[in-house]
Amino acid sequence: MFYQITLCLFGCMLLPGLEACPSKAPTISLIKAAETGDVDAVSYHLKHGADVNMQNSYKWTTLMYAAVRRGTYEKVPDIYEVLRKNPDLNIQDEDGETALMIAAKFGYVDEVRALLAANANRQLRNKEGKTAKMLAQENGHPSLADEILD
Repeated sequence: MFYQITLCLFGCMLLPGLEACPSKAPTISLIKAAETGDVDAVSYHLKHGADVNMQNSYKWTTLMYAAVRRGTYEKVPDIYEVLRKNPDLNIQDEDGETALMIAAKFGYVDEVRALLAANANRQLRNKEGKTAKMLAQENGHPSLADEILD
Protein backbone atom coordinates (compact mmCIF):
# COMPACT_ATOMS: atom_id res chain seq x y z
CA MET A 1 0.00 0.00 0.00
CA PHE A 2 2.77 2.45 0.96
CA TYR A 3 4.66 1.65 -2.24
CA GLN A 4 1.51 2.21 -4.32
CA ILE A 5 0.84 5.57 -2.67
CA THR A 6 4.48 6.60 -3.04
CA LEU A 7 4.49 5.60 -6.70
CA CYS A 8 1.28 7.52 -7.19
CA LEU A 9 2.56 10.65 -5.45
CA PHE A 10 6.09 10.66 -6.81
CA GLY A 11 5.77 8.68 -10.01
CA CYS A 12 3.29 11.11 -11.48
CA MET A 13 5.41 14.11 -10.49
CA LEU A 14 8.80 12.72 -11.51
CA LEU A 15 7.82 11.03 -14.71
CA PRO A 16 5.25 13.10 -16.57
CA GLY A 17 3.25 10.95 -18.91
CA LEU A 18 3.70 7.86 -16.74
CA GLU A 19 0.28 6.58 -15.75
CA ALA A 20 1.22 5.61 -12.20
CA CYS A 21 -2.33 6.28 -11.03
CA PRO A 22 -4.54 5.10 -13.89
CA SER A 23 -7.87 5.73 -12.19
CA LYS A 24 -8.68 8.74 -10.09
CA ALA A 25 -11.15 8.31 -7.28
CA PRO A 26 -14.12 10.68 -7.26
CA THR A 27 -14.03 13.46 -4.71
CA ILE A 28 -17.59 12.78 -3.53
CA SER A 29 -19.12 9.85 -1.68
CA LEU A 30 -21.27 7.19 -3.30
CA ILE A 31 -24.51 8.57 -1.86
CA LYS A 32 -23.64 12.15 -2.87
CA ALA A 33 -22.81 10.91 -6.36
CA ALA A 34 -26.19 9.16 -6.58
CA GLU A 35 -28.00 12.20 -5.23
CA THR A 36 -26.38 14.60 -7.70
CA GLY A 37 -26.56 12.28 -10.69
CA ASP A 38 -22.82 11.68 -11.05
CA VAL A 39 -23.22 8.27 -12.64
CA ASP A 40 -19.50 7.90 -13.37
CA ALA A 41 -18.66 8.41 -9.70
CA VAL A 42 -21.41 5.95 -8.71
CA SER A 43 -19.98 3.33 -11.05
CA TYR A 44 -16.48 3.92 -9.72
CA HIS A 45 -17.59 3.57 -6.10
CA LEU A 46 -19.63 0.43 -6.82
CA LYS A 47 -16.68 -1.17 -8.62
CA HIS A 48 -14.36 -0.34 -5.75
CA GLY A 49 -16.46 -1.71 -2.90
CA ALA A 50 -18.16 1.35 -1.44
CA ASP A 51 -20.94 0.69 1.06
CA VAL A 52 -24.00 0.42 -1.16
CA ASN A 53 -26.28 0.85 1.87
CA MET A 54 -24.84 4.25 2.82
CA GLN A 55 -27.60 6.76 3.57
CA ASN A 56 -27.76 10.54 3.31
CA SER A 57 -29.41 12.90 5.80
CA TYR A 58 -32.86 11.94 4.44
CA LYS A 59 -31.97 8.27 4.93
CA TRP A 60 -31.99 7.72 1.14
CA THR A 61 -29.68 5.11 -0.39
CA THR A 62 -28.15 4.78 -3.84
CA LEU A 63 -30.82 2.18 -4.61
CA MET A 64 -33.57 4.69 -3.80
CA TYR A 65 -32.10 7.20 -6.25
CA ALA A 66 -31.84 4.46 -8.87
CA ALA A 67 -35.45 3.45 -8.23
CA VAL A 68 -36.82 6.94 -8.64
CA ARG A 69 -34.93 7.49 -11.89
CA ARG A 70 -33.93 11.04 -11.15
CA GLY A 71 -31.13 12.72 -9.34
CA THR A 72 -30.62 16.41 -8.95
CA TYR A 73 -29.37 16.54 -12.53
CA GLU A 74 -31.87 14.09 -14.02
CA LYS A 75 -29.27 11.30 -14.19
CA VAL A 76 -29.36 8.28 -11.97
CA PRO A 77 -27.35 5.15 -11.41
CA ASP A 78 -28.54 2.09 -13.28
CA ILE A 79 -30.76 0.08 -10.95
CA TYR A 80 -29.33 -3.22 -12.18
CA GLU A 81 -25.77 -2.05 -11.51
CA VAL A 82 -26.79 -1.20 -7.94
CA LEU A 83 -28.74 -4.45 -7.48
CA ARG A 84 -25.67 -6.48 -8.51
CA LYS A 85 -24.00 -5.20 -5.33
CA ASN A 86 -26.68 -6.88 -3.17
CA PRO A 87 -27.99 -3.82 -1.35
CA ASP A 88 -30.44 -4.10 1.50
CA LEU A 89 -33.67 -3.80 -0.49
CA ASN A 90 -35.75 -2.91 2.52
CA ILE A 91 -33.93 0.05 4.05
CA GLN A 92 -36.48 2.72 4.91
CA ASP A 93 -35.97 6.46 4.58
CA GLU A 94 -37.06 9.07 7.11
CA ASP A 95 -40.68 8.64 5.95
CA GLY A 96 -40.47 4.88 6.27
CA GLU A 97 -40.40 4.34 2.50
CA THR A 98 -38.30 1.75 0.70
CA ALA A 99 -36.94 1.88 -2.85
CA LEU A 100 -39.94 -0.24 -3.91
CA MET A 101 -42.40 2.21 -2.37
CA ILE A 102 -40.70 5.17 -4.00
CA ALA A 103 -40.66 3.55 -7.45
CA ALA A 104 -44.30 2.46 -7.05
CA LYS A 105 -45.40 5.94 -5.96
CA PHE A 106 -43.87 7.50 -9.09
CA GLY A 107 -45.12 4.73 -11.37
CA TYR A 108 -41.73 3.45 -12.55
CA VAL A 109 -42.73 0.03 -13.85
CA ASP A 110 -39.26 -1.26 -14.81
CA GLU A 111 -37.79 -0.32 -11.46
CA VAL A 112 -40.69 -1.88 -9.54
CA ARG A 113 -40.30 -5.09 -11.53
CA ALA A 114 -36.53 -5.15 -10.91
CA LEU A 115 -37.03 -4.67 -7.18
CA LEU A 116 -39.75 -7.32 -7.01
CA ALA A 117 -37.56 -9.76 -8.95
CA ALA A 118 -34.80 -9.08 -6.40
CA ASN A 119 -37.29 -9.97 -3.63
CA ALA A 120 -37.96 -6.56 -2.12
CA ASN A 121 -40.46 -6.85 0.72
CA ARG A 122 -43.82 -5.72 -0.64
CA GLN A 123 -45.49 -5.98 2.79
CA LEU A 124 -43.51 -3.22 4.50
CA ARG A 125 -45.42 -0.10 5.45
CA ASN A 126 -44.27 3.50 5.61
CA LYS A 127 -44.91 5.82 8.56
CA GLU A 128 -48.44 6.44 7.25
CA GLY A 129 -49.14 2.70 7.22
CA LYS A 130 -49.07 2.40 3.41
CA THR A 131 -47.53 -0.38 1.33
CA ALA A 132 -45.96 -0.01 -2.12
CA LYS A 133 -49.20 -1.29 -3.66
CA MET A 134 -51.24 1.34 -1.82
CA LEU A 135 -48.85 4.11 -2.89
CA ALA A 136 -49.05 3.04 -6.54
CA GLN A 137 -52.85 2.95 -6.38
CA GLU A 138 -53.32 6.33 -4.71
CA ASN A 139 -50.86 8.02 -7.08
CA GLY A 140 -52.72 6.97 -10.22
CA HIS A 141 -50.87 3.77 -11.17
CA PRO A 142 -53.57 1.07 -10.81
CA SER A 143 -52.04 -1.39 -13.30
CA LEU A 144 -48.71 -1.15 -11.47
CA ALA A 145 -50.51 -1.67 -8.17
CA ASP A 146 -51.97 -4.89 -9.62
CA GLU A 147 -48.43 -6.16 -10.28
CA ILE A 148 -47.49 -5.67 -6.63
CA LEU A 149 -49.28 -8.63 -5.17
CA ASP A 150 -50.09 -8.66 -1.47
